Amino acid sequence: MINFIALKNFFLLLYFLFIVTTILKQFDMKHKIIIGYLLVAFFTLCLTSCQKDEFASVSTFEPTGITDSSAVFNGHINQSGKPGYSEKGMCYSEGEYPLVSDIKIIVPGRDGGPYSATAYGLKPNTTYYVRAYATNRMGTTYGRQFPFTTAGEALPEIVTLPATDITDWSVILCGNIEHVGYPAYSERGFCYATNTEPELSDSVKVVSGDGTGEFTVFVTDLEPNTTYYVRAYATNTVGTAYGDEITFTTTNSGIPVSYVRFEKEDNYMYCTIMNIVENGGQERVLALHEFGVNDGISRYFTIHEGSHAPTFYYSEPEMEGWYFCLEEDLLTYEFKAQHQYTVVCSSDEEYLIFYVREEEPYPTKGASIKKSDIKKKTYSKSALNVRKNASLKAAKLN
Repeated sequence: MINFIALKNFFLLLYFLFIVTTILKQFDMKHKIIIGYLLVAFFTLCLTSCQKDEFASVSTFEPTGITDSSAVFNGHINQSGKPGYSEKGMCYSEGEYPLVSDIKIIVPGRDGGPYSATAYGLKPNTTYYVRAYATNRMGTTYGRQFPFTTAGEALPEIVTLPATDITDWSVILCGNIEHVGYPAYSERGFCYATNTEPELSDSVKVVSGDGTGEFTVFVTDLEPNTTYYVRAYATNTVGTAYGDEITFTTTNSGIPVSYVRFEKEDNYMYCTIMNIVENGGQERVLALHEFGVNDGISRYFTIHEGSHAPTFYYSEPEMEGWYFCLEEDLLTYEFKAQHQYTVVCSSDEEYLIFYVREEEPYPTKGASIKKSDIKKKTYSKSALNVRKNASLKAAKLN
């Protein structure tokens, strides 16, 4: 912007210098030097008044990280302007050439260089326009606009992972949700069959949960020495997405096995480890799960059928690393081939209660659980410490 007042003053200065030069001819050298200094000062003041304010310079770069409801906006301060900018950020709208009077995101800082801001709450499958901006005393300057479109309805993205823990009759199936889709999936699981490309019309295992990440399920209704085809799946309102097909073949050992898991119904701190040892005094551990102070339920373990004794360990905070086995009058249980069992630690205000629950064999989608308590063993919580030396065996577990 041209400062016309300063320009006018400059020409007046030239005219003034012409007059002064004519006058200086009448003075001696000493007075000429003094008057010369005064003219230089006056000339410098005029030049200063001629300097102009400048807008800031800003650039917009292409948005990144676009989802159905958010996007990352990117800008760059090229020049801070004169005086320096007081505010920078990104502005956006559904119409072209957005202004700071539309929706803006202010980015803190007064430095030059790149900056970013994330916009949330965007509408799916919608085109927006975004521009970087910077404001100083001169006004607001904008970078070029960039259009972008948020994601619309989409199927989930899912991967079928290799199966693990394969036996004659059982397997653990594994999958991974990489993107929940839009809207997010309402059901996930696995479909499997002895034919290729299994679908929901074949055998299905539904797995509870939501979000991204790995998930697994334990399957027992299999035949020995048989090849199965598996696909993980996830379903939303758009449809059903399948992972790539994987295969596995069950073994043919001929050894009858049972399936057992451990469940701790509350976070009572003293029960920390539960396991099953082989009957007959050999104390060979067949399955073990460590809960710590937390509650929860373990995965299924495969053990050979027969009579086995669940054992339970508890610990005290002041004796870290030491566990006390509740082994007084251990009860043995008959674990039948191809049946599923849950070894449970429950409690009330006074007692710890241990029992084994037999589940329905070969549970399928929608099958009910048969809760038949076989035998129960109770321990008084308040008596655990005083009975430790008489009835509990201390052990340091590695």
